[in-house]
Amino acid sequence: MKNMFTFIIWDIDGTLLDTSSGVYTAIDYTLSSMGESRSREEITRMVHSSTITKAFGEVAGFDSRRTLEAVDIFRTRYIEKDILKAKTYPGIIEILRELHSNGVKQAVVSNKRDDCAKKICSHFKIDAYCSPIIGADRYNSLSKKDLLSRCLGKLNCKTPQDAIQIGDTEGDKQAASEKGVKFLGVNYGYGFRDVKGYANSPEDILRKLEQI
Repeated sequence: MKNMFTFIIWDIDGTLLDTSSGVYTAIDYTLSSMGESRSREEITRMVHSSTITKAFGEVAGFDSRRTLEAVDIFRTRYIEKDILKAKTYPGIIEILRELHSNGVKQAVVSNKRDDCAKKICSHFKIDAYCSPIIGADRYNSLSKKDLLSRCLGKLNCKTPQDAIQIGDTEGDKQAASEKGVKFLGVNYGYGFRDVKGYANSPEDILRKLEQI
């Protein structure tokens, strides 16, 4: 395999893992606990939001106080009951293993809360190939750009062009652009669909990396 990058930084939700089932269940539980109800379509939109804070604030329409309350309920429920309802996309672990064996330094940056990100990566053995694993603070006060910046520092990546971010949303793409990091989108996750030049499946990722 022709190595084009020294560092590869992965998103979790919609890129490494299909986490929709657990997130959906935890959101539904949170709404019910707060005496709220939303349609299946609205909950699905919440699942696909870039952060859980935006899901309750912008999609569900909660005010700031209710959003903070909802985020706390969601995260407690999610990490205790629903986080491991995720599944790896077919072939992802094999890709991580191959890149690792070729000397590529891999990391994870996620809008999941930091302890959630570490727990789910440990369970699915992603942390065997990726370090560091960096997640959000309690209320997502750090942007994806902030988290990416922290990751680059921990990787001791002094030249951003040596790194590439792989993700499934515009937020991932924007963070990479703002940090001067290259970007590869995936069309199989929650955000992008049929974008030319992006990976249409996990097995397509290696081919796309060699073309960038």
